[in-house]
Amino acid sequence: MNVAQGGTYTWTATIRDGNGDLADCADLALTIADPDGEVLTGFPVSSFVHVGLGEYTYEWDVSSTAQLGVYDADWSGTVDGLAVGGSDSVEVVEAGSITDGLTYATPLDLQTSLNRIETDAAILSKQNQALVFGTERITEELDGADFFRHPSSGTETWYVNGNGRSRLHVHRGIVSLTLVRIRTTRTADWVTLAATDYDLESLAAFDPNQSASTVSPFDHVKLNGTGSYSLWPKGERLIEFTGARGWPAIPNRAVEANVAMARQLLAADRTYPGGVNSPDEAGLPVLPSRLPDAVYRLKAWHSQLYAACST
Repeated sequence: MNVAQGGTYTWTATIRDGNGDLADCADLALTIADPDGEVLTGFPVSSFVHVGLGEYTYEWDVSSTAQLGVYDADWSGTVDGLAVGGSDSVEVVEAGSITDGLTYATPLDLQTSLNRIETDAAILSKQNQALVFGTERITEELDGADFFRHPSSGTETWYVNGNGRSRLHVHRGIVSLTLVRIRTTRTADWVTLAATDYDLESLAAFDPNQSASTVSPFDHVKLNGTGSYSLWPKGERLIEFTGARGWPAIPNRAVEANVAMARQLLAADRTYPGGVNSPDEAGLPVLPSRLPDAVYRLKAWHSQLYAACST
């Protein structure tokens, strides 16, 4: 997740007691460290927003001169004498490098490909619209799959249908898991698994230039046999995950496809001044039958991500 200099970022915390149930925390504290590891000050408890049972947020106003890089946050406190908390991180990027809407590429990515940095508000608006529409079109081409993190920050809770095997397939991706609970029937009590009871696995085929540890999502959750359960329960709504889904970072292929799609859209927009640098793209029709090659390459790569997955 990114936030621009001068922007606002919402830190979120989900607090649970020893049984895994949502619980309020009277002594909750927030600690934030800058990219150098220095602890920042000025996060009073009185400014925390108590959204609901066990749910807290804090609105962080990022300085326009904030140091660029990743900031790490830790929530800490106690519930019934037990230490509770969670962690989150966000990367502070240059002002103006984030689009107004969900996109894979930034305006700077697009402008770099055009070899021209824009400052005109009208042109920037059209570029932003092209990036947003291009991302939406790519998602349609991938049958609804995307490369974003869900939620964009913090965690959420969702149900997974069990297959009765040791390895659970989650092919839309998992960024991280903070809590795993299972039950044998829809009316049975939830049982919280220890983090050592399961392993997160990834079989995706990623760019050799990208680090699998930072770019790759996890696609499988395997019970390793060290706990009381060796097989996932079989049925609907018997497994509950808390964490983040999707991708931890957008792969370069998606960025390139978004830029190519935006360039084609702008080239076909007669109200867009300046056009594009490449004469091969100028005037190409924006039709389902003719998408940029980068989009087709992304589709082909994505279709093969789990081709070897059979167990």
